[in-house]
Amino acid sequence: MVDQYVNEIPLGNGVSMKEFFLVPGDSAPIPMEIDAPTEENREGDRLVKIYHAEEFVKVNGRKTPAIFEGSYKLSDITMDTLEGTFEPDARFKKAINARREKALEALVKSGGHDGKNVSVRDWHISEEKVKLIGQAIYYSQFRATDNAQDEPLKPYDESFPEGAALRDYVVVNGKESRKGTDILSNLLGAAFIVKSKGQDEQDYFLLGRIRRNKVLSVIGGTPMWEEDYFGPERTGDFAQYMKKLGQEEHHEELSLNPDEIEIGNKVLLVRTLLRVFDPFYTVDVDSAVTIENIAARCYGNEEALKEHDRFYALPRTAEAVQKLMNNTRGYNVGLGTIAGLSLAL
Repeated sequence: MVDQYVNEIPLGNGVSMKEFFLVPGDSAPIPMEIDAPTEENREGDRLVKIYHAEEFVKVNGRKTPAIFEGSYKLSDITMDTLEGTFEPDARFKKAINARREKALEALVKSGGHDGKNVSVRDWHISEEKVKLIGQAIYYSQFRATDNAQDEPLKPYDESFPEGAALRDYVVVNGKESRKGTDILSNLLGAAFIVKSKGQDEQDYFLLGRIRRNKVLSVIGGTPMWEEDYFGPERTGDFAQYMKKLGQEEHHEELSLNPDEIEIGNKVLLVRTLLRVFDPFYTVDVDSAVTIENIAARCYGNEEALKEHDRFYALPRTAEAVQKLMNNTRGYNVGLGTIAGLSLAL
C-alpha cells in the first residue's frame, strides 16, 4: 500500500491545519484561495436572520445558528420517556403524513432504513441538571418535518395558505418556539468533539470530511430507540446509552478502542434549528494515541471510509477555529460545528 498523503493547509497568520487522506493513493494539491462564502455558511447566516431575537453563540463577533443552554457532565443529563411514537399536531397531520410517504419512497430508493430514533418532546433545564422528555420517532418523520421546514405545505394539504411552511409556525417574534409542541419531530442528535495530541505535542481537534457532501464536521451520531435504554422496562439510562453510542461510533469511524477514549467529561448542551438538541460531547483521547496514529489506523480501513475520506487536525486555539470559520480555501464547515469547537476551547 502506498504511503498516506498529508497536506499542511495554511489558514492565515501562521495558522495551519493538517489534512490526512484516508483513501489509498488519493491526494490533492492545497486549494487556491477564493473570495466567496461556503454553502454551509450561507445557510447558517440565513437562519440567524430568521431567528433574529435568539441569543446565538458568537465566534469572533459572528452569530452561529446554535443556542447554548449550558455546560454539564454526562451524568447530569437524564431522560424520561413517553409511550407510543410521535404523532404530529392535528392541524399539520395530513401534510406531514403525506410528506412522510414521499420520504419513505426516497429512503427505499436509496437503500436507506426507516429506523426508530429518539425525539425530544420537552425539556427542563436548571443550573445543575437537565431532564429530557423523550419519545420514539421514525426517521421518515424527521425527513418530513425538521428536515423540510421551508417546503410549502399547500401541495400536501389545500387548507394551508400559499407558500406557508412549517417554519412559519415555529418562529414566533424571531425566536424558536417548539418546546413542548407537536409540530416538528425534534430528532435528538449527538456530536462528539474529539481532542487529541499530535506527534508535535500540540493539542488538536479532529474533524472528518463527510464523503457524501464533502462537509467538514465533528464525529456525529443519531441515537436509536433501544428498549433497554428508553423503553418502559429499561435497565439502562441515558448516560449509559450515550457512552455506548460514542464508543461504537469512535470504533467504527476512528478505529479507537473504548479504553483509549473518555466520553462526556463535558457536555455542551446546544439547541440547533434542525435537531432540537445536538449536544456536543467532548471526547478525550489517550495521550499515547496521536492524531497521526488515528489517521494511520483509518487509512484504507473499510469501516472508516464509509463515513469519511479525509481527516483534519485543527489546532485547539480560538484563532484556529476563527480562521477555519472564515477560511478562503473553500473548506465547507457548518457554523454549528464552529460553535461547538469554540465552546469546547
